Amino acid sequence: MILRDPFPSGTSFLRHPVANVAITTITVTAAINEGLKLLPFLGGGSLLLKFDDTQFKRGELRRPLRKKEIKRLRSELITKFPEEFIELILSEQVSIEKLSRERSIIYSGKTPCIVIERELVYPTLFFSEESGLKTVVVDMGAVGPVSRGSDVMIPGIVKLDQFKEGEVLQIKDEKHHVSIAVGVSLMSSDEVKRRDRGRCIRNLHWVGDEIWRRGGGH
Repeated sequence: MILRDPFPSGTSFLRHPVANVAITTITVTAAINEGLKLLPFLGGGSLLLKFDDTQFKRGELRRPLRKKEIKRLRSELITKFPEEFIELILSEQVSIEKLSRERSIIYSGKTPCIVIERELVYPTLFFSEESGLKTVVVDMGAVGPVSRGSDVMIPGIVKLDQFKEGEVLQIKDEKHHVSIAVGVSLMSSDEVKRRDRGRCIRNLHWVGDEIWRRGGGH
């Protein structure tokens, strides 16, 4: 099973020269060997998942999901992600951690896999490839700011997939082609191509942030 921990078998390790953090990427060969299909991101619609806070014990921040909650989680996620990805993350024990009133993390085993933030639901960098997110590639000058949480600006983009406004994307660097952030588009890819400046992707999650550290990234 891929991603039982943040750095599974078949993972190559890179230390990004600008971000200065360890970055991992699952090779396509490893994915094929594990029987995992990398399918397109389905997209479409917003998702608002709420879990019963009364199930948290006093002082507890993380707890396993009940069977009823897992069933509801599955039915909600199927509207946004490939079924193979959902089966992958639900194959391990599933738990939830509340970071704040508006932000929670779903774990697959010990690895953060899904972030629920208001009406946004997005995969973590540990699962960005498996979830089938569309990709935006940025130049090396943009890697430092983006890996520290800055939004993506149009001049820093060197390549991009076709996407709509409001779609969740993974951001990769042009040299190593590994994911350094997950963000949500502020405009469509067509609009990005028509402009030569401006902010186009809001950064949601990046290497070195709180979610990354919870998964063992460093």
